[in-house]
Amino acid sequence: MPKLGNKCPSREEYHTFESQFCLRECGAERQCVPASVLVHIANKAWTEKHVGDYISVTSLLGCLRELYLERTENWYQEPPTSWYSIRGTLLHTILENPDFRGLVDDMGRYLLRLTKAEMINPKVMRLWLEAEANLLQLANLLPEQYHVPDWESEVEYEMSLGVIDGKERWIHGTLDVIRRAAQEIIDYKTMADKGLPYIGKYGVKPEHEIQFNIYRLLAERGWPVGQRDTYVPFQVKRIKAYYLSMMQIIGTGATMVEQTPWLASEPKTYSSEVSREVLNERDDVVVKRGKRRGSNDPNDYQLSHKTKYRLTYAVPDVRLLDLDEVYKFVVDKATILFRAFDHGEVPPLPSVEMQLWKCDTYCPVKKFCDVICAQRGEERAKVETEKDEIPIEGD
Repeated sequence: MPKLGNKCPSREEYHTFESQFCLRECGAERQCVPASVLVHIANKAWTEKHVGDYISVTSLLGCLRELYLERTENWYQEPPTSWYSIRGTLLHTILENPDFRGLVDDMGRYLLRLTKAEMINPKVMRLWLEAEANLLQLANLLPEQYHVPDWESEVEYEMSLGVIDGKERWIHGTLDVIRRAAQEIIDYKTMADKGLPYIGKYGVKPEHEIQFNIYRLLAERGWPVGQRDTYVPFQVKRIKAYYLSMMQIIGTGATMVEQTPWLASEPKTYSSEVSREVLNERDDVVVKRGKRRGSNDPNDYQLSHKTKYRLTYAVPDVRLLDLDEVYKFVVDKATILFRAFDHGEVPPLPSVEMQLWKCDTYCPVKKFCDVICAQRGEERAKVETEKDEIPIEGD
């Protein structure tokens, strides 16, 4: 397993999680994130299931080259850039386990992961099993209003993909919430506030649509880990996705309200828009394009009418895709990864769209990819700065 750790944002300084340097040696005045966040970052790495040739649903949807390099090279990441992932993990834990029984189950799974990593001894596990039994007994005595009916959270599924490259292969995926009686699965996504209008106007992102349908594939054709002979599949008739920002939650099949910024003209109308209301109007004096702010020449300015709207969208439901096509997608992507882990065949670069937003900002193994690109004569896509976007000196 590669060595993982933190890179100091202010200098070329690297520390493994095992050293605990960032937590114990780096003074509070130097720590780039709170010590509690450092603990969560390290714990997430220690309990990570996604190692070796373990292929999960999320493994198939990002950059396959990045995933391969993360599992085969030593790499370090600046703690502030890990916050988005940690925040998502924390929110998932809270929302997936809304009652006491769910929290006990979640802690049990957490300890089992630690046991697999040989980080605790059998005596600790025995003590936990005794405590877990007592806690679950307590949960059964609590009033029913503290238990959500028809709610299974964080269930890890698996499904055989048959023989690929001479070996039987498997795909794994952890479903956020399963509701068998309602015949639905629920998934949570965290995102920035500025991304929510996209969901309101168009529905779920394409990569999320295929992800949710792979979970549906696992529920209908796979089984929870360890229950291959006892699991009774159920048909998923609805996929509910909730997008969580710092300020708002929106769900598919529901409505979303967007408070638009000040606009010079009316915003474009989208098919999901169900109502529009004018909140305020005003006239602004704005600098003309290409002119400098602070000019004393009145000709450098113009009067612009602006309107602010309250827009309401009916967020589309998640489409239920053809499961045979979903299965083919899984096999094609998984085959690339299995060949990479078996034979060292480095996966190709991701789509140009993914390169533009991911490579320079969000890839922790970019320096290893740079070497491969140089060897292969590959050139990644670059974001071109529009002329109008170049800041004018003095602005």
